[in-house]
Amino acid sequence: MKKIVLSFWLFSFFVKSVAAADPLTLEQSEMLFMKNNFSLIAEQFNISVSKAQEVQAAIWPLPEALFDINAYAPDDRKFLHVGQNGQKAMEVQQLVLLGGKKKAEIELARSNTRLAELYFKEVLRNLRFSLHKSYLSVYYDAITINALTMQMQQIDTLVKAYRVQADKGNIPLKDLVRLQYLYISLQNSRTELLADLAEEKRNWQMLMGTAVDYTPAPSTVELQRYNPNKEIILADIITLALSNRTDLAMSSEMVNASQLNYQWQRTLAKPDVTMGFSYDQQGGAFRNQLNFTIGMPIPLWNRNKGNIKAASFEVKKAETGKNELQVQVENDVKAVYSKYIVSAENLRLLTGPDYEHFAAVYKGIYDNFQRRNISLIEFTDFIESYHEAMMKFNQVQKSFAVICEEVNHTASVPVF
Repeated sequence: MKKIVLSFWLFSFFVKSVAAADPLTLEQSEMLFMKNNFSLIAEQFNISVSKAQEVQAAIWPLPEALFDINAYAPDDRKFLHVGQNGQKAMEVQQLVLLGGKKKAEIELARSNTRLAELYFKEVLRNLRFSLHKSYLSVYYDAITINALTMQMQQIDTLVKAYRVQADKGNIPLKDLVRLQYLYISLQNSRTELLADLAEEKRNWQMLMGTAVDYTPAPSTVELQRYNPNKEIILADIITLALSNRTDLAMSSEMVNASQLNYQWQRTLAKPDVTMGFSYDQQGGAFRNQLNFTIGMPIPLWNRNKGNIKAASFEVKKAETGKNELQVQVENDVKAVYSKYIVSAENLRLLTGPDYEHFAAVYKGIYDNFQRRNISLIEFTDFIESYHEAMMKFNQVQKSFAVICEEVNHTASVPVF
């Protein structure tokens, strides 16, 4: 991206003011974010939970054991008569799942794990965009604040000198008031920016999971990524978004999960078999009798029809949501693309030849005013115009960089 004298001049004041804080490039900021962000750590636990549930889904039901011993034998008048002539029985049963229930349950659990992993990536995508946005906002707002601080210091020096001369009657009081008004105007702009900066810095530090007083110091390569002359093609961005967006992948997996749930509900309509063995010492037809047992519910009035019907509607709902999201993604890309075109054009206009000597003009006006070569009205009019232009220039730079990050976020891949 073409650099102009004004950007370097403003940056010099920014560097001096933040020398006491720890500088951080965008790459270093992202490393802290990946390591410490509390939301990402929490979502990683959700993936672990889903994997544990996947393991649990593969486990078959436990067998059941039943013991029956005599409590009191009235003929022998004995308690717990379980000896050779007493009575005791034992039964072991195992539920055998039929109809592919276990396979369907395992596949559904695996789908839930994939959803948890995709949700983690979606959270990562959104939080990374928030991190970059806050980083750039803090960076450019700090530059503007420090430029305003420098101007305020210069105006304050003039106000003090004019106050002395006004007290002596050498200059009219209205000239002092005009300078004081200019100072207050700069101060108001600086106060508003300080409030915005404090909020963005708080968000930035929370995203990095740290309370250390860092300050953004992007490298030249990182700043050069935001190039207003880079041509991007709308159809290519739409293709990238449709291929890489994790929210779209989630919607596809939700369709798959709803279909798997539908299949699982259908298998639940099929009865299972309970099989086992039993031993009875005295209570059967034979002494020390061994039996094989088998049982199955009779599917008369409960065929799981309600859950099957509900699951079929969930499939249709998931498919509708996927189609809606696809349309939304395409519209999001078109909206961001339009913002990029306008913002890039604005930045190109502000980096033209008319702005290359902007800082030098400011210094010349200030020096000439001190030498009384220009009037107070001319000086204050210029400062007000310069103040608005400087604020606008930094705002356009910040907006363009943030929109570039928005393009990356919308496409879900680094376009810039």
